Amino acid sequence: MIVGNINNVPSEDVSKLLKGTKGFYVQWLITKEHGSKYAVRRFIVKPGGVMPPS
Repeated sequence: MIVGNINNVPSEDVSKLLKGTKGFYVQWLITKEHGSKYAVRRFIVKPGGVMPPS
């Protein structure tokens, strides 16, 4: 089991990964580096944030 503090996980600006996105951030809470087969992400949307439809 992985136990941690969500406030210690850095957030990444999604606009660096997806053009046209504004005010969206992602935190990678669990990744393969933790020995997991699955990833757990937390998306944070700031007021006025937008993500283009895919």
